[in-house]
Amino acid sequence: QLLVRPYSRVRWLAGRLAVSAALIICASLAAGLMVWVGAATQSSGIGFGRLILAGTNIIAPAIMVLGVAALAYGTAPRIAVITGYAIVTWSFLVELIGTLTSSVAWLLNTSIFHYLKPAPAARVDWVAFGVMVGIGLAAAMIALAAFARRDIAGA
Repeated sequence: QLLVRPYSRVRWLAGRLAVSAALIICASLAAGLMVWVGAATQSSGIGFGRLILAGTNIIAPAIMVLGVAALAYGTAPRIAVITGYAIVTWSFLVELIGTLTSSVAWLLNTSIFHYLKPAPAARVDWVAFGVMVGIGLAAAMIALAAFARRDIAGA
């Protein structure tokens, strides 16, 4: 009886996005914790808080990619996976090319990795963090609205 009741599409997608975002946050914090454990065994002197902040550094681009991929899923589901991987691949290639030459500084601005600071050596850029999370959340909200109105297309 419970499994056959009506369940809204928006609620379904919102639940999936919430679980994905929670997993991103937990994995980032776990990465910071495990790096701290490794650093503590080597007596590196790097504090717990700095390494947890270093772990949170990757949350923002991951939330942004999740939101943009959800937006693609809400509007054109066949390209959603490609969209998520394209953002990450593009950013990686741009960072790779950008380190080889200094004449493509404008191109580096299109990479999500360009705005990450090498934490814990440098402090986390909270402005870039907030902008990327904001873009991801806005894209997710638009995705939910688009998903509610999207019609199911045949093969």
